[in-house]
Amino acid sequence: MTSSLMFLQVVCVLLIYVGNCRGLGGCGFEGVFNVGDLCFLSSTTKMTWMETRSFCDHFGYESIIIEDHPNTTEVKEYLDNLQQTGEYWTGATDLLEEGAWYWEDLEEGSLLDQANSGWAPGRPLKSKKFNCLYLKYEPETFLWYDGNCRAKKFPICYDELRLGK
Repeated sequence: MTSSLMFLQVVCVLLIYVGNCRGLGGCGFEGVFNVGDLCFLSSTTKMTWMETRSFCDHFGYESIIIEDHPNTTEVKEYLDNLQQTGEYWTGATDLLEEGAWYWEDLEEGSLLDQANSGWAPGRPLKSKKFNCLYLKYEPETFLWYDGNCRAKKFPICYDELRLGK
């Protein structure tokens, strides 16, 4: 674990009861924002897909779920505010069955609707090497790609706004 990631974790743990989003939202900490009814957490440290899931879980957040979820607009707004273009891991994978993409939402895996998705043209590839979904964000681009789960990309996590916490 890099020292910057460890520092981020220590600072966030110290701030755990400050703000609205399970202690992180509204605290003014870089990379944490309230957008609508959702709170978003990211890092400038790139991670693998599994490291991203652990990072999100560590703070009580989940890897971002985009499709058929009310946060599509909020995710774009968050990334616009973050002003950090790049590739971000999502909570979708086809690791269990090649070609069957599921959102990892812990309660029940929900099948990704291929017809109403944000896949980039020609994606997903039919490859056992590319099993984790990431989104490519640039100011005018918000597309999904399948990638190698061991590649390093930015994490993006979310949680619901919790008032009065």
